[in-house]
Parts: sequence; C-alpha cells; structure tokens
Amino acid sequence: MGPTAPGSSTPRAEAEFGTHALESLVAEGRLQTMLSPMRVRLPAGWEVPSVGAAVTIGPMPELVIALCQLPGSGSDTRANLDRGLAACAEAAGNGADVVVFPELWQIGYTPCPEDGADRAAWQALALDLGSPWEVAFGEAARDLNVAVLITFLERWPGAPRNTAVLFDRRGEAVLRYAKVHTCDFSMEAALTPGDGFDAAEIDTRAGPVKLGVMICYDREFPESARELMLAGAEVILVPNACQMTEERLGQLRARAFENMTAIALANYPAPAHGGRSCAFDGVAVLPDGTSRDHQLLLAGAEEGIHYARLDLDLLRRYRLSEGWGDAYRKPYAYRRLAATGPPSAVFRRADARHLPTASLDASGDGVSGVDSASGRPAGERPT
Repeated sequence: MGPTAPGSSTPRAEAEFGTHALESLVAEGRLQTMLSPMRVRLPAGWEVPSVGAAVTIGPMPELVIALCQLPGSGSDTRANLDRGLAACAEAAGNGADVVVFPELWQIGYTPCPEDGADRAAWQALALDLGSPWEVAFGEAARDLNVAVLITFLERWPGAPRNTAVLFDRRGEAVLRYAKVHTCDFSMEAALTPGDGFDAAEIDTRAGPVKLGVMICYDREFPESARELMLAGAEVILVPNACQMTEERLGQLRARAFENMTAIALANYPAPAHGGRSCAFDGVAVLPDGTSRDHQLLLAGAEEGIHYARLDLDLLRRYRLSEGWGDAYRKPYAYRRLAATGPPSAVFRRADARHLPTASLDASGDGVSGVDSASGRPAGERPT
C-alpha cells in the first residue's frame, strides 16, 4: 500500500515550537526578535507576523481525508481487521486527519448467500455495537491521533444493518449510522434499513469540523445529502461498494454543489468494484466570480490510500456568501418530499420498503416480503 494522490503524501512538518510557546512569544512581542538571529522551523501553514499586526495562532484549516481504496479479504474478519489497522497507521503517518473505509469493510462486502444454511452463517458474522473488532479501530484512532470511519455488519433484531461508526481522534464513537437506502432489489433485502441521517462535530488538527455519513446507494437520492447539510454537515463521508460510473460521479458532484458541502468517497479497487474513489469540495465559484472545477481527487482503479486535501477556510467563506445549500430554499413548497404514502404507479416495486417498520415481518424473525431461504422478494423467480 502507498499514497497515490499526486503531491499529497508528504507527512506534516514536525514543529520545533509548540502552540503554547508560540502564543506566549507573540504576546510578549519577542517572536520577531528571536527569529532574526536564529533559523527557526515553524509548523507547516504558520506565518511570521509583522510587529504590531493582529495574528491568529494555529495551522491553516486544511483537512486531510484518507480514502482507503483497498481490497477486502472476503468474510475473513480477522484479515480485514489487520489490514484496516495497518491502513490507519499508514494514513496517520502521512498526515491524515480522517481515515475512511469502503462499505462493509468487516466482511469485504461479501454478498449474502441464497442457501438457507449459508445465509445463517453470513448473518452470524454481524457484530454487536461495541464489539472487540469495532473497538480496535477506536483504540487505533486514539493511539494514532486520527479520526476513523469504519464499516461493518451490525447485529440487529430480525436482520442485520449496514453500519458505519465514526471515531474521533480520542477514540470516542461520536457518530453511528446505518444505511437508509438499502438495495432492496439485491442481497441487501436481507438487511434492516436505517432510520435517519445525522452529523457530528469532531476535533482535528485542522480544528473542529462537522461530518456526516451516507453509504453507497444513499448518494443516489438527493434527500440524503440534503438531510446531512440541514444537520450541519460541512463534509460528507461515503463508504462505497459499486462501480463509480460517470453518472455516479456526476451525482456526487451535484450533491456537493447543491449543498455547498464537501463529499469524499472510498471505494473498493478493481476488479471487484473498479476503484475511482473521489472527493469534491463543493466550491464551484471563486471569490472573484471565476468558475472552478471543485473535484479534489479522482483515483484510478488500482488499490492504494488516496488523500484529499480540503481547504476548510475556502469552503466556509463560500458557504457564507453563495446561494445554494439552505440559503434560498422554500421548504413550504416541498410537501411531497416528506410524504410517506406509496409512490405513483410507475415507481412501485414489489421489493421496495418505504417505511422503516416494513423492514421486519410481524414476528420479528425476518425481512418483510423476503423469502427467508433465498433472500429474494417473496414470489420473485431467480434469474
């Protein structure tokens, strides 16, 4: 494994003066005096203030997101744990603030089998929240001083959930999210959908930043990113497990643009899912009115850890002045968006689950409308 994003793999410069020491020197007016006779290395992003100038002490707010475009080891959860922990260490060593894994990393997005016995074994791979496997990533986050978004099959009444947990750099689980838009037309019909979107603020070396999460198919529904923007997310992290076609890249570009949020996606490499992990910062117009391509990163198909570098200051100033996001919305006119009735006839699907209560059958033993042996919608013939 190795960093592959051009110009993005240089570790952070080591500081020879700590933050508190520099604050004291500036307050006492001695920083310029000291710098004249001495060659002093300042941390990356610091500038020497002129005498009498107003200064803000601290690094420039650049957030480094490591996208782990790595192959899983199928349902070998121990191998996926070991490789995941090694990836966290490598990313932290290369200056990452946040490490993101693809969807269902714990089982390498191994499909749910159709045979009843194999299906039971697959479901038995599900983990309780706070399992040793999950906690290992929290400990790595704390020890490496880096936030980690890890993904796994979560044990849940009736059927497992497709879950992501975000650990901050102190090792605390600050956000737990279960995939809302499960692919009910596929093996994910054997999963329980999540019931909402939320965001959480974490402290990073770039300062505080508010993050949200959506998983794979969630990105194909504009409501997902919109909900996260309304929850305050500045950056949306997307664990993924599918081919990132031009249309899907276009979706992410649009989600970032229309919500004025940054979006970063981590996918599995070829041959399974084709790679193309990517990031957009949503800043489509510069302060002088010049149009700008806001794609920060588009990886190739090969495996590797890719780094997206996000200018938080640019994004925040943009959000304060431009007209997208929640600036000029008219929510009173969107009454159908929150409607919970059935879709119109052209969009009705026998395998679709439009309400969270439809995810389990009446007994709580299985997924509503899904054959327990095959995992297909009841009555559907195998293709």
